[in-house]
Amino acid sequence: MIEIEIPEDILRFKTTLVGPLTARQTVCVVICALLNFGIHAFADMCGYNMGMGMTIRLGVVISMPVMAFGIIEPFGIPLEKYLTTMFLAYYLSPKDRLYETRITLSSDKKDSRKHRKHQKKYSAKTLKEHPEYIGYQ
Repeated sequence: MIEIEIPEDILRFKTTLVGPLTARQTVCVVICALLNFGIHAFADMCGYNMGMGMTIRLGVVISMPVMAFGIIEPFGIPLEKYLTTMFLAYYLSPKDRLYETRITLSSDKKDSRKHRKHQKKYSAKTLKEHPEYIGYQ
């Protein structure tokens, strides 16, 4: 009988596109390759006499953020969603959130009595229609 290893959590399984890379990672690798080719072509076109080592170092430094968006997934979500959530939570949301309470005045007491009476009537009607419900006592 053929035995196949099944991942522990099927939701964590990611389909691969090229080799061990997912589609997202493959797109990031292609973008990095185009960036590195563009850096090398720009340096040659402008007449900069950079050595191959310097071109590679510059390409690695420029490609690292692009590859980070393809590979890093904090808490299982893509990096751009994580960064936007953190930016909104730490920089755009207020530091001190006010605690608000509802102040009830004497005019609201009449409304609350009406509401309680209506709620009792509604509850009794619902319990008659559905005897399987258990009412609070």
